[in-house]
Amino acid sequence: MSKFYNRISRSIRKRYIKIFPPAIPIPPKRDMNPEQVSRKIYEALQSDSPCMIARFGGIEINCVCNYLGIIKPNFIQFIRGIGQPWWWEPYTMETMKNNAGFFSNTSENLSKFAQMMIQDTPLVDILAAWRYEEKILEKEFLMLYSELGLQPKNIYELMENTGLKYEKLVEMLLQLQLKGLVEQPSYNYYSRLS
Repeated sequence: MSKFYNRISRSIRKRYIKIFPPAIPIPPKRDMNPEQVSRKIYEALQSDSPCMIARFGGIEINCVCNYLGIIKPNFIQFIRGIGQPWWWEPYTMETMKNNAGFFSNTSENLSKFAQMMIQDTPLVDILAAWRYEEKILEKEFLMLYSELGLQPKNIYELMENTGLKYEKLVEMLLQLQLKGLVEQPSYNYYSRLS
């Protein structure tokens, strides 16, 4: 992506947002009762099964959002101030290196990192939610899950309905299977578990 094109896009976005400010982002749904949260964590740690309790770092979730903008570019959403740039922002690359300690911060390595974060997110059992950007990851899984019913659907039909690429769709379906939400009754067919 040329620097000139990036500047033009940012300039249009800046002017648009000045005239039409975007709505204040809604934080992710979360349990704010400390007693309930402590109880859930305690129960998860006391059970015999493994669990993952995590929190996204602010710099890292920005990197993932930037990556999602690259793989699914949307010029109109970007201009309106609610979409991500479809190029690696120099700010994202620098903060990943300086603040998060990510080396080497090449676009290829940042893409691998973001893919890993997206792939591993469904494995989280308890997420300490604090950033509105976490909803972006949630939306993709909800979109895919909402496409599935009790009647099995072909993977190519799911690709067409969700707009997801084959590799990403397979990864997401596998994660949903590992969570016990989806089954594969026959080759390339997926459905919700009843």
